[in-house]
Amino acid sequence: MVNTLSQVTLYFAMKRKRLMKMWVAAALLAILPAYAHAVTDYTKAQFTPIYTAESIGVNRLLPEYSLQQPPDWLPPPNATYVYVRGMGDPGTEELAKEVANSVTWDASFYTGFRPNGPYWYLSQKGYDNLGPPIGTNAFQVQGHYAGFLINTYSFSHTVPTTTPWGAQDGGPHMAYERRFSPTKEIFKDPSSELTLQVSFKLPWLLFGRDTASAQAILFYYLVDITSGFRFAGVIQFFDSRPWGHFNGLESLRMDSHDYYVSSPLNRRTFDNKTPRYATMSPYSKPIQNGIEWTSDKFFRAHVSRDNLLSIIEDLNTQEGITGISEDPKDWRLLRAGVLVEIGFPSPETMADDNISVGGSLHHFEIFEARDP
Repeated sequence: MVNTLSQVTLYFAMKRKRLMKMWVAAALLAILPAYAHAVTDYTKAQFTPIYTAESIGVNRLLPEYSLQQPPDWLPPPNATYVYVRGMGDPGTEELAKEVANSVTWDASFYTGFRPNGPYWYLSQKGYDNLGPPIGTNAFQVQGHYAGFLINTYSFSHTVPTTTPWGAQDGGPHMAYERRFSPTKEIFKDPSSELTLQVSFKLPWLLFGRDTASAQAILFYYLVDITSGFRFAGVIQFFDSRPWGHFNGLESLRMDSHDYYVSSPLNRRTFDNKTPRYATMSPYSKPIQNGIEWTSDKFFRAHVSRDNLLSIIEDLNTQEGITGISEDPKDWRLLRAGVLVEIGFPSPETMADDNISVGGSLHHFEIFEARDP
């Protein structure tokens, strides 16, 4: 009888323990979404606009740094600009007038975008005015669209581009960009994500055996309001090189002015890891490599709180950056946009390396995505 009672007592004790575990698990599941650090279901996510595409004209097409002032060299706030930089060697007229002259031939052959109206050619600028088969540089701005043909065969590039403060930095590029003042709070909710998106086509790509490359990226700058520290995020959605050939991996490094973190727009990195710095939307095309395309493709990237925390962690551990906030609510969006850039592997070979790339973008937009 004692053994039977003991067995019954043990049975009910174990049953109560199992029930308690089930109740705790159910309670945790019930509260888990409130503590999620990412959107749990994008089909049900709420998208709050931070920036919707602004309609602009060719008067917003400018040489980079022309409207920027030291010490931070930031573009004017609360207006969208298309910046061009590095289309010629320092001191040359082609660089000084890189977007000063009218381009009267139909550049849509290369860009996939033809401005509207009887005076459509007034929305195209460059330096030279030579159409096919040469196709000198052409930049288009009209409404929500911006087009580009960057042809390094048509301008000098014997030395790296330099910043106004004298540092070598980047290559010839076009940037579609917006800066915010005051800066924008993004990470308001535990599931909040910075969301960047654009429609993009690239109908023209020409290169030989040279080592010059072309890339297209979504970029953003976040600033910590407690320390003033800022970094640039780079999310690559096109590279003229094959997948894994100097692309496809995440990195963190210092350029001439800021730290920047780089991530491919893909579900996996080239070494088959889940990207830590950015998240590809399920609605987005992944990074495109090595080939052109003639129809719009939609690219969307998310930077979740977990992505941001991974960046902060690596800034601390890899770069020794101290004193920056580990609370995502302290980080604000400073600027963002789309960049198309030419890269040269070394100053010694760049004079003879060439590539020609043409395309267009429209409706670059920024949202805060979060669970409803």
